[in-house]
Amino acid sequence: MSTRPAFPGVARLLLLLLAAAPPVSHAELLHTEDFNTNGDGIRYTTGGAGVVLLTVEGNQEPAYWNRSTEVTGLGETVGVVVPAAGRRAVLLFQSAVPAAVLTPEALQLIDNTVKWLTGNTPGKVIVSPAVSGEGDVLLSERLTAAGYSVTDDNVAAALPGAATVALTIATSDATIPPTRFTRYGAPLLDFNAANHDDVLTSGIGQANLVFDPGEITIADAAHPIAAGLPGTFRFVTEAVGLDTVGTLLPESAKVIATYQYINPDSGQEETRPLLAVIERNAPLLGGVFRGFEGAGFWAGADLNEPTISADGCCTLPEEPRQLTLNPVNVAGKTDVRLTVALAATDIDFENSDYLRILIDPDGAGPSGFTQLVNFTTPTASDKFFADDAGNNRLSVAFRDVSYPIPAGATQLVVRIEASTTFFNEIVGFDNVRIHTGDLAQPPPVPSIRLTRQAAGLTLEFTGILQRSSTLLPGSWANIQGAASPYLIPQSELIGRNFFRAQAP
Repeated sequence: MSTRPAFPGVARLLLLLLAAAPPVSHAELLHTEDFNTNGDGIRYTTGGAGVVLLTVEGNQEPAYWNRSTEVTGLGETVGVVVPAAGRRAVLLFQSAVPAAVLTPEALQLIDNTVKWLTGNTPGKVIVSPAVSGEGDVLLSERLTAAGYSVTDDNVAAALPGAATVALTIATSDATIPPTRFTRYGAPLLDFNAANHDDVLTSGIGQANLVFDPGEITIADAAHPIAAGLPGTFRFVTEAVGLDTVGTLLPESAKVIATYQYINPDSGQEETRPLLAVIERNAPLLGGVFRGFEGAGFWAGADLNEPTISADGCCTLPEEPRQLTLNPVNVAGKTDVRLTVALAATDIDFENSDYLRILIDPDGAGPSGFTQLVNFTTPTASDKFFADDAGNNRLSVAFRDVSYPIPAGATQLVVRIEASTTFFNEIVGFDNVRIHTGDLAQPPPVPSIRLTRQAAGLTLEFTGILQRSSTLLPGSWANIQGAASPYLIPQSELIGRNFFRAQAP
């Protein structure tokens, strides 16, 4: 049994691991590649393999197409793991918002946020890239009146020492360098919707969305930012262009204020964050790849970087990195399938990014490679990977996916290709198996993961979800009808709450 803390005084998660007998299987395992040892040129061939450490806007970032151990051996992490170097706030706002439409409560919310970010200690404020629209001017004037010294960011120069800066502001201007403030130590107020993912404060928001968020609700009345504000209020007096906060937030984020939004795709009303904050040293958006088999796996990040390898592959962005397994004899076999464990970050992918599997059913025969499955973003606004049918959404936790091989294959060759374009766009694959029939499944291991959302806490779990107000034996009760992901509203998170996933 192991425990995992969530939010102190709010909820704790308890993970209970119970074994279960694997089902009977009549499958035949024909081939396995687990990447636990180096097989390049022996068990598989690669195109564009390597690791290079880059300096991106003053920060060291790895770009790679290699076994994960080659990355971790350099002291780097496969995944996006960036603690907040200073306090962070991500806000629904817009550089060009007219001052006249902002309510007094909206202005107080913004003032309180600045006080929290800076510890109410006036000093130098850097506005990036520069004060431009009416909203920026209003914010600058209020900061100046409160004793702050406001200056435009010279994006062509290095940032000054973080200790000399009280606050940085990422405005709605799209020309801001994407990761300029990701690891910068000064506090950050972020309302650049297109760049939230690169500074890891939230998923990408909608830029200049013209709407009225209506009644705003304070979601965390105990937070200092909420001081002096009513429980509900209007933020603007009419529909206006606003840069929204993304719905994907770091687990460490605290949602201070929310609004209701009718999703035009589903027609459903959603509770969305108007303001969320992250404490210094708390994890930002992302996570470490986990759940892989054995000692390592194959991974790729920032795959359009031409200096990753010196083998002549992939000097152009449209050339994908490749890994091709040696042929596997499947002649005469029926119900041949390919099963592979896949993972990917869900922060910043675009439609041009992909992780795809191709097959050549007869090796050097007349048939060439054809695509078996392609993982990419379902829409331009979705930043996660799913397969062609919109299923099997990927995350940093590895999961098995399985696809049938067309009948008649003889010498089966499997190739995996990937293309990504930034340091936080990372893919991974592991434990490639070619087999017939259904594989025997390992004993199911319950899992549980918490994500902070505007409406409360979301639990992603496998197994049976249980809840208790104590840790005493016999106090656990199944949450009837709970399906993953399971939302626990803020109103239910009062006092001590414990959750665990148990094997069926």
